[in-house]
Amino acid sequence: MQEFPEKYTMVLTGPPGVGKHVYFLDLVKFYLEKGESVTYITTERSPKEIKELAKKIGLDLDKYEGSKFLFIDMYSHSTGERYDNGFTIDNPANLNLITVNLSKAADIVGKPMRVFFDSLSTLFLHAPEQEIKKFFGVLSSRVRTDYGFIAYTVQDEMHNDQTVIALKAMVDGVLEMKFDEGPPLKNLFRVHHAKGLKTTPTWYEFEATDDGSFKILGEFVKAREGAPAAAPTVMAAPTAAPSNVMKFGAIGVVLLLIVGGVFVMRGGGGSGEGPVEITDFYSFTLDKTVNVNGDNVQAFIDIKNRIDSRAPEKGWLLIENPYYRIELNLDHPYYRLFDKVTDREVTLFNDQVESQIDMITGSDLGYADHSGENKVQFSTTALHDVDGILRHAIMYEDKPNGFILLNTEGWDFIPRDPASGYDAEAEVMLGLFADKPYFIDAMEFNNLQKLGFVIQRASRDPDEVVRSWVLQPDYSAAIIRGGDKEHMNKVLYEDLYQIQGISEIARKPYHFGSAAFAMMFPDDVLFGNKQESAIVFTLPEGRPRWDTSLGVYGEQVTGEYILYVEAPEKAIAWTIEPVNDLEFLYDIVEFNTVPGYPESLEALVKKYGMEYPGGPISANNWTTKRTVQVITLVPPGWYNAATNKPTDESWALVDEATASYKKYEDIIYTQLASTKPVAQMLLRG
Repeated sequence: MQEFPEKYTMVLTGPPGVGKHVYFLDLVKFYLEKGESVTYITTERSPKEIKELAKKIGLDLDKYEGSKFLFIDMYSHSTGERYDNGFTIDNPANLNLITVNLSKAADIVGKPMRVFFDSLSTLFLHAPEQEIKKFFGVLSSRVRTDYGFIAYTVQDEMHNDQTVIALKAMVDGVLEMKFDEGPPLKNLFRVHHAKGLKTTPTWYEFEATDDGSFKILGEFVKAREGAPAAAPTVMAAPTAAPSNVMKFGAIGVVLLLIVGGVFVMRGGGGSGEGPVEITDFYSFTLDKTVNVNGDNVQAFIDIKNRIDSRAPEKGWLLIENPYYRIELNLDHPYYRLFDKVTDREVTLFNDQVESQIDMITGSDLGYADHSGENKVQFSTTALHDVDGILRHAIMYEDKPNGFILLNTEGWDFIPRDPASGYDAEAEVMLGLFADKPYFIDAMEFNNLQKLGFVIQRASRDPDEVVRSWVLQPDYSAAIIRGGDKEHMNKVLYEDLYQIQGISEIARKPYHFGSAAFAMMFPDDVLFGNKQESAIVFTLPEGRPRWDTSLGVYGEQVTGEYILYVEAPEKAIAWTIEPVNDLEFLYDIVEFNTVPGYPESLEALVKKYGMEYPGGPISANNWTTKRTVQVITLVPPGWYNAATNKPTDESWALVDEATASYKKYEDIIYTQLASTKPVAQMLLRG
């Protein structure tokens, strides 16, 4: 079994009274009995009270205090008392005192040291939120680097969702507790995610007993509406123990949920669970061989349907040619890409997504709201699509040249809650080649309200569409070629045409605003790792672009080229999205202060026959948007370190991919433009 690593950061969230404090004491007991050093930062209870509670679980803190254990007391000052056996902080607003006293504690108890901070939420009563968030990130990094492990409790009902999500995104692991109102009232616990550890996100029912320990009752299953009151709501967790009621300390709960041979991830990637059913969907071979790693391989396209625990209803489409394999999830639309030549997964994905911090999962489609009118500020098909891809079919065949066009429809967000969600839908078309290391990814977005298929509701109208890929984190360099370098606005982006290292750059090294993204960058975009295989996104000229027919109203776009994502795991994503009234080249306020920027922007939009809004623009008035990319895998050695440029062979492959797209451009565009949203048959206003 695994436990939390020596160098690790963790947050435990939950409402007041659910059991977070008792859980921390069990962890403290576990680590002290192992001989490790512990410092406990308390903001909600006095050290004396904590010692009394610890005795209930058989932990005598007096035995360890001053040698392997110390308090940093941030509570007693509020009662007029003082605790003299540890360190006292009388001013919680002085966050630097926490760092200073941790350093003193480490000198006494020794390193490595386990730090428990109970509770971070109290600090929000004494210092500004932004200051605490910044301190939280700095403290977490400092402890992990200098001391080892830190865990925080957070009272999630004291903070808005954005604050809790931000805190979760800055740590390695997130544990969650909550109440299920029942009736009867139940206490629930789970490991949401833990970087570097295999976990299950399953909720478990527990009891915090009178003696201060945990009793795990088993896996929690919500009773169905209308089910008899006696219907079971708990499934016993797998265990070798003969008892059907398992009693664990807090560390036992973690070890149960963090896989160590006892638990497998329910439906998770890499669980080792074999497919339930595989059926053929489409297959053909081309009268041609291609050279793959020195071997002559028959050119082919093979598409199968696999039903398994990760997609139990409609399954996956397994799309394969000699160079790559695409696994398209039909239950929760997104796809993953595996490079067969270099034997590595290119896109990361997490088919266990259950919260907004997991919103980017491989090649994904999302909708966003910046007005605050939607209950769900950001949706993604991998998380919120309740019915999956509704139709898929081969729409076009060119077998002599080894090309087919696969259409998938119904990438949408149909809300479980009728009062929230988005009335939007998309279709994604994949142009597949039997003998080439690239494929075409074309998409059409439809706003069902603006098209008249459903009743107008402002709270269901997204102002932003997001299309993203999450790539392996070792893609650490980027190249951009193309664009309007003669325009007066070039000073803002000219240097970004060159190779950029991104591993040490902040979250948004490339972020552009233009009248139309494709017009500003008319040629190609290439990025990847300097030493390993790379992925190429080409943006060829063509009609499937962000449709500019509506002028400035939601049809201008920003390109957010490289984006670090901390959850589900650290990766790099590429995203394009329309601007909105709160964002244009980061934000309109910031860039309107740049000398010459308003004039430059006005000249830019006029150049492409559009109207300059003279200020922030609205992105709510969009009906249909179309975009296309050619996603190209290139072999190792694509980048020439001596010249600091990609090789000529790499650009030749990009140009070949662009030419292949142009060959089928009319067919793709006609198909996109002629297809009606499938949701018009299902939704009624």
